[in-house]
Amino acid sequence: MALLHVILYTLFVIPTVVKCKKPEIGPGAGITDDTMFSLTFPSPRDSRNYVRFIPDLGILTEFTLCTWIKKNENFDEQYWFSYARPGNRWSHNYMLFGEKQGSLVVFFEEESVQTYIRIPQNKWVHVCYRWGATVEIAILINGRVRYVDKVSFRRFRNRLSGGFLVLGQDQDRNDGKPEVFQQTQGFTGQLFQMNMYNISLSDNQIGVLATTFCYDAEEEIAPSKTVISWTEILEQDYKGGVTLSESGCYNIFTEEEKRRGGEEERRRGGEKKRRRGGEEERKRGGKEKSGEGERRREGEGEWRREGEEERGRGGDDERKRGGEEERRRGGEEERRRGGEGERRRGGEEERRRGGEEERRRGGEEERRRGGEEERRRGGEEEKRRGGEEERRRGGEEERRRGGVRRGGEEERRRGGEEERRIFAKAHNIQKIHT
Repeated sequence: MALLHVILYTLFVIPTVVKCKKPEIGPGAGITDDTMFSLTFPSPRDSRNYVRFIPDLGILTEFTLCTWIKKNENFDEQYWFSYARPGNRWSHNYMLFGEKQGSLVVFFEEESVQTYIRIPQNKWVHVCYRWGATVEIAILINGRVRYVDKVSFRRFRNRLSGGFLVLGQDQDRNDGKPEVFQQTQGFTGQLFQMNMYNISLSDNQIGVLATTFCYDAEEEIAPSKTVISWTEILEQDYKGGVTLSESGCYNIFTEEEKRRGGEEERRRGGEKKRRRGGEEERKRGGKEKSGEGERRREGEGEWRREGEEERGRGGDDERKRGGEEERRRGGEEERRRGGEGERRRGGEEERRRGGEEERRRGGEEERRRGGEEERRRGGEEEKRRGGEEERRRGGEEERRRGGVRRGGEEERRRGGEEERRIFAKAHNIQKIHT
């Protein structure tokens, strides 16, 4: 019966519930499940096909922009993300992502990098742009790093709010007006699960996004760091021929719901069956225990009656033998307990003596080590003092010798001066006489 319930629930109930989630497709439709539908920019290209609004980015010192892209055609130039704000003459390219010369290109105002990375046509591809003010610009395709540039955007320290975001076109002007949109820069294809975060996601986090096509991992990755969400994008008005369409997740979602519903039903059925089985088992066990108790009570009564009769026949002789046996057992038990008590007390005494001996030896060893340490320190102190005394005596001797040497030099200097004085005097006298 449980299996029949599971089959009926899977075939009729779950498909009805899931199909009720499918929204009306078109601009401004009330979205009830944004994980299943993509934005479609139709072919041929038209400058009137776009989505435009003003997001609240705050001040970005780093960001990660991720989206699923399925382009219809390979063009020389097409853009799917254009953010422009008031500023200089290059601010219409404040942040611009798309293709130029048939490969991925990134613009930050007047700076740009041509990556020469090509993505396939008519196939879903997960593309992430990661930027940090002091790090690099990196592009990851399907969760793998394919391009890194550490130089081109180094001078940019932040990305500011207050501008227009246009999906499916290059703005060419910083006021967001569509009059200057060009057909030759328009995007044709589908965008799905586009989210921008105000942090630089790790390779592992981006890898999770790249492997969860049919489920919105936004809340799992960085719920409080999202500055542009897929939900916010789907709530905008779609211009021209832009529409909502199935991304391919609708059928997958339905089958998954069926599977989960069947598993839930089987789990509940199993729990109910185990619960009923447990109650039945307890009921049977109670009956069996009741029967066993009854038989046990009858047996005990029979045994009690036989015992009373046996004791009556045995009389005093039985009691006497029983008393002797009891005294014998009591004596053995007393001796056993006495022996255990003796051994226990002996063990405690042995441990106490052993502890005292250990402490005595430890104290002697400590005193011996202390004496050696004291003698070592005394020897070092003695050598230090001896060295100082030796140096002091050497210094005094050196000073004494220096004094004697200086005294000799002074004596020689004075003698030389006296010699020269006497010689000069004699020379003057000789000149007078001549």
